[in-house]
Amino acid sequence: MKYTEDTPIHLTESEMHVLEGHLQEQWPDAMSYPINADEGYAFYGTSTSTSSEYQLEIGIDRIYEILGTKALNDRGEVSALSGIYYPGATPTRNTLSQATLYFDEVFIMSPGSTVFENRRHPYGESDQLLADRYEEQHLQFLKRLRSFDSDAITLKRAGVLKQTLPVMQDRPEFIDLITSDLADPKFCQIADNLNGISVFVAAKKMEPLLPLVGAGKDIDSIRAELDFRSTYADFRKKGIKELFNPRTYGVKEVDKILGASILLNHTLLLSEEYNLLPFTDDPIFERLLQCKLERISGTKGFVDYKKELGLVSSTLSLNVLEEYLPRFKFEDYDQIIEARVKLSGPLGDFRDAMRSYAAEIDTTSYSPELRQSLDKILHSKIKPAVKSIEQEVQKSRDSFVSKYLRNIRVGSVPVVASIFAGLPTTSVLAIGAGFMTIEAAIETRNDIKRSKNNGLRIFLQE
Repeated sequence: MKYTEDTPIHLTESEMHVLEGHLQEQWPDAMSYPINADEGYAFYGTSTSTSSEYQLEIGIDRIYEILGTKALNDRGEVSALSGIYYPGATPTRNTLSQATLYFDEVFIMSPGSTVFENRRHPYGESDQLLADRYEEQHLQFLKRLRSFDSDAITLKRAGVLKQTLPVMQDRPEFIDLITSDLADPKFCQIADNLNGISVFVAAKKMEPLLPLVGAGKDIDSIRAELDFRSTYADFRKKGIKELFNPRTYGVKEVDKILGASILLNHTLLLSEEYNLLPFTDDPIFERLLQCKLERISGTKGFVDYKKELGLVSSTLSLNVLEEYLPRFKFEDYDQIIEARVKLSGPLGDFRDAMRSYAAEIDTTSYSPELRQSLDKILHSKIKPAVKSIEQEVQKSRDSFVSKYLRNIRVGSVPVVASIFAGLPTTSVLAIGAGFMTIEAAIETRNDIKRSKNNGLRIFLQE
């Protein structure tokens, strides 16, 4: 494939390989088009003003969106320690810096091409002042997302950061999971404190910009609206419901409480389906998850279940790890990649220890003996691995380590790991949503050979 004369940038060899593979599978005719590449999410053919010949407009971030989604689908049985950031929006640089050191790879959900490639349609009656304010907030959101993508391209190219669109909305219980959150007054109260969160769903062509989806409606109305939207997202896929495929019609922003539920449920389903370890630095989303767990304590059978497992917690959530990892301050993402290389030995030992820890949680039924096994791994593997990282920083004679790791350390990262005791994540969600009993969840789990015994998540405290 060749480039246009005025293409802003050239793709790397690996980026070109991804693009060619995608075109061969999805759009073979475009293989003959000259490429006009830039930063962003473009992916379409267009003719120039001086010629009737088509050229392919392609953005680097679109390539990594394709690559990230493919990485999920191709995972199978993987040995990497893979994290997924929840709530699923863009993490801070500090959080991403630490996470990319302590995980082999990090996944994020991003609206990406959904919002950059599809124009919204502000038609119909609306409050003009409110519409203007919303437009400004939307532009600011796009600016923040564009800035993050531009900064993080280094991590994407290194294969450390992997980006994907939402992919779990075809689960039959997805809308039920969302509306069960919205029916919980405590969940709504917590989520109402969120700022800067944006989630988009498929919109009908030329529908009004305002109001936001879900704003001011009762649960039955929101359920009906989401169910309806899921049927018109893509008319080419008859009978397939999809909330987040705006290729035909466009996108529309949802109310922030609804958006919080969508992101949280998406991430937890993704973590279970693709063996990802969910983590966050957002205390509000950690509280939202705790709120979902608290619902279980009021369900029929929970008291007996607590007695059976010997739980002393009021929910299924138990802290099983509290550790402090070295925190570093990086000026840019290139330094993160360099640090991963310079500390590859001790960082690899730490990830191996965390894999052992996660595997023990996945494969062992909850009991007091499980806590003892986890403590053994903590003291025999995790703590020595953390100590090894610290010693490598102090003793290394490498100039990069001396300048950027040893002299610019800014304290520790408190890491708290918790488990959903006795049940995998999907069962916990189903019980909390009210369409599965604890007894049924246990029976279902026992019938599924690949089922996890417990769910695990991590909270990185700032």
